This record gives sequence, C-alpha cells and structure tokens, in this order.
Amino acid sequence: LEIADMRDHHSKLMETAVDGVVDWDTFDIVEFGPLMPSIALLDSVIDENGDQDFQYGYVGGSINEIAQRPLRGLKLGDVLVGEAKDKIIAEYAAALEGRRPRASVGRVTISDMDWVHYMRFLYPVRRDGAVNRILLVMLYSL
Repeated sequence: LEIADMRDHHSKLMETAVDGVVDWDTFDIVEFGPLMPSIALLDSVIDENGDQDFQYGYVGGSINEIAQRPLRGLKLGDVLVGEAKDKIIAEYAAALEGRRPRASVGRVTISDMDWVHYMRFLYPVRRDGAVNRILLVMLYSL
C-alpha cells in the first residue's frame, strides 16, 4: 500500500467494507476519481465449461491502453494467456472466497507489453446480497 501510494484509498474502501468486503450500496466512486483510469469492475461468472471466470464491466483507460484493446464485456479467461491464466483467475476467486482484499505484483500478460510491471489490488464486493464482484485497481510501472 505504501509503495503504491494506496494507503488512503485502501482506508476509504475499508470504511465501506463489512468483514473485509466492500458494500456496493455504500461505495461512492466519486471519492476515487483520480484512480478511475486504473480501476475495473469484474463480475464473477461461470464460463461455458462450468468454471469460474470474471467478466469485465467498467474498465479504466490505462487498463485498456495496456491491454491494447477495450476489455468491457470480455472475460479474464478470454484475454489471459499461458500459465498466468489459471493463476490469475484463482487469485480473483480467492479474493471473493476469502472475503479479504489481496495485492500482487507481476508482468503484463494480456498484450505485447510484457515488459510492463503492475501492482494489482483486488477488493471483493457485495452486491445484491452476494459477494460476486471484484473492484480492481491496476497500477503500472512503465
């Protein structure tokens, strides 16, 4: 949190959280305006094989830029490649199941910008009574 200068944003998110899960009904995106290019919302879905996946809803501009395409409506399983695919989907699932925010670092795997490093912050979100959404903050080091 300190390295990414996320401490204040994390604190604000945890103010709306109940037992580690952000409450969508009390979440106010306006407070996170400066982070909007780095934010995405992903809903938990079941893919055609019956496996858990995550579908992009809102996607900030810097995330689309790094991906080199618009991600809205796509699933993680459709854009991730190689061995990172299962690992990253499992990380998102663990954030929902564990009902706790998670952070990780790595290299971009969804475009030819694989030299770009990222810091990923995953926040589980309760929406319509179920923990079924991830609030993603992706910060990049070019």
